[in-house]
Amino acid sequence: NAINCTRGRAIRSLSDLLWTNKDIYYQNKEKIDQLLKSENTYIKYAILYLLWPIYNYDREWATGAILDIYEADYRTIGFYDSRQMLCLCYENNTQLINSLLFEAFNSDDDRLIRISGATIVELNLIKGAFGDIYDLYSQYDKNHRKPMLEMLIVYFNVNKFREKTKEILNKIIRIEDDRDNEFLWGRLFSDKLVDPVKDKELIELILCSKIKKNIIGHFSDYI
Repeated sequence: NAINCTRGRAIRSLSDLLWTNKDIYYQNKEKIDQLLKSENTYIKYAILYLLWPIYNYDREWATGAILDIYEADYRTIGFYDSRQMLCLCYENNTQLINSLLFEAFNSDDDRLIRISGATIVELNLIKGAFGDIYDLYSQYDKNHRKPMLEMLIVYFNVNKFREKTKEILNKIIRIEDDRDNEFLWGRLFSDKLVDPVKDKELIELILCSKIKKNIIGHFSDYI
């Protein structure tokens, strides 16, 4: 574990200081450069804790260092806030990030599948990446669909993206047959995210879907 090894703990301590004192970055830049040359995956993962606050002071350098770590081992996008960073870096690094995301999404690591699936959907909504998300959703199994659906529902509750997201949800509910996702669809009712007038078509599609029996309870509470 990167944070439990001695150097990992030292790196984490330094990162805590960096959030509030940019001078520490400039005083330790040579040491950080040396750390980046390490071939140890655990150390490189730990270095991401340093690069996050450094991004606020030296964006171009930090971005390059972060992407180098990701590229060297796609598993490092399992870092806790990688989704946000990948979105921030996307426009100037599209090809690399696409490759990393699909390598992670096609892995057998549940954490990487969750992070990459959510990021793919977010980039589709905010950047127009990856074409029709419905096509991608329909190609994968329930483990891959779940994080995609979770992010779609998050953005359904954002006015700017509501109509685009609803259009996607209207498509995928027609093929939804995974009872494990019932609670996610149910959230649209339990959290009162749908409007009975504006979202009438989506509500009707959900109630006529293959998972309708598992949604009735949520809908009953909604009305």
